[in-house]
Amino acid sequence: MPGLMLAAAEALPAQFRDLVVMLAAAAVVAVVLQRLKLATIPAYLITGALIGPGALGIVNDPDSVSTISNLAIVLLLFGIGLHMDLSSLARDARFLTCATVLSTVLAIAGLWPVSMLLVPGTAAALVVAGAFAISSTVVVLRVLQERHELGHPEGKLAFSVLVLQDLIAIGMMLLLPGLARMSGSAEVQVGPPRGAFELVLEVTASVALVIAGIAGIVAIGRYVLPPLLRQAARSKSSEVLMVLSTAAALGSAALTQQLIENPAVGAFLAGFLLSNTPFRHQISGQVASIRDLFGAVFFTAVGMQVSLGVVADNVVTVFGAAVLVLAVKSALMGLAFWLTG
Repeated sequence: MPGLMLAAAEALPAQFRDLVVMLAAAAVVAVVLQRLKLATIPAYLITGALIGPGALGIVNDPDSVSTISNLAIVLLLFGIGLHMDLSSLARDARFLTCATVLSTVLAIAGLWPVSMLLVPGTAAALVVAGAFAISSTVVVLRVLQERHELGHPEGKLAFSVLVLQDLIAIGMMLLLPGLARMSGSAEVQVGPPRGAFELVLEVTASVALVIAGIAGIVAIGRYVLPPLLRQAARSKSSEVLMVLSTAAALGSAALTQQLIENPAVGAFLAGFLLSNTPFRHQISGQVASIRDLFGAVFFTAVGMQVSLGVVADNVVTVFGAAVLVLAVKSALMGLAFWLTG
């Protein structure tokens, strides 16, 4: 029997086999770490680091489940958007915007010198500092959900800041090509060097395209989807509503992937638009299970990107930089929120 099972496993397609291994290992590690009162996300990340190519090598290709990982991001941000409270955001919009922009600017300024210790070049260090200043929306929101703190004042504040930081990150990505050209990067310099006016025109055109795309998503979400959802709700099959809403989330995510290479923004926007419909709770309940399943694959795949060998060889640098980044970022963001009341 063991030989038969081994032969059957070897006969499976590589992607399916990797998926089975990742889910089984993630479940075992999560059960063990839950005894230590740890959340499931660290368990999934640890699982990925252990079974990935940087350690045991049981799964050598994290990209084999990239499609499921991308779907996990889309469904997670779609579900978060469904729980948005538009009235509270509108009421605190000025405070949240000022606090987020100030905290992000201070974090970039404070982390820039730290980044210069890690990477050569002033421009490259600025890019790294910008990446350090932006927090992971997917990870933080999942933790807040597990702790049932998303509806608490601190959860709402953290959520709002994360969403605004995502918008700031979009602006950063739009500025990257121009920053690379101005720094003289040979990898992106195509054709004759362009002046500041041409760079401004390029960035302006990119911003206009993004605004037009997002405006189209909003228009469809407000005027086209609600009547379609009402018709789907009248169907005898309850899954029709889930199929339609998920298609809207995937379509919105695909559009923002083309515009800004970030499908999470489109998925969140779709959920946010549907949060104003009477079907928000029904849709959220229907997609919750598959979202959590794909989420386990996503976080395990993220953990597989960690090379334990590299960490071991640079343990002082890695942990020292992590502590320094967290300390500087926490202090400066705390200062920004204190200054803005």
